Amino acid sequence: MANSVPPDYRAMARVKPLCEQIGRQRIAAVVHAFYDRLRVHPELEHFFSVIHDWPAHEELIVEYWWVVLGGDAMEEREFAMADKHRALNLAESDFDLWLDCLRETLVEQLEPHLAAQWEKHAKQVIDFIKPSILGR
Repeated sequence: MANSVPPDYRAMARVKPLCEQIGRQRIAAVVHAFYDRLRVHPELEHFFSVIHDWPAHEELIVEYWWVVLGGDAMEEREFAMADKHRALNLAESDFDLWLDCLRETLVEQLEPHLAAQWEKHAKQVIDFIKPSILGR
């Protein structure tokens, strides 16, 4: 029986990773617009005052999202997001505000289906790192 695999599995095998559907340049544009939003957010901006080399930071975050969205890293790197954010004394509400800002940026920058998929990945990242950052 040559066609015993259900059609949706064949379709899934042809689907490009989300990072490739969006493209590295558009991921970079989203990251840039997102940080522009965060840097002026009345409740979140103070977390970003410690960053002095914005181009290097954004380049790192573009690479991070490229990998999270299904791509291969350009070089072997451990992102260790929980470790890097633990000292910021983030509150539960900060994660919600961060996600709201990301959602707004994604909706402005991407087609709805791509924005929704990226947001889903972002929620998974938050669910993974939040307990460690908040000490739970």
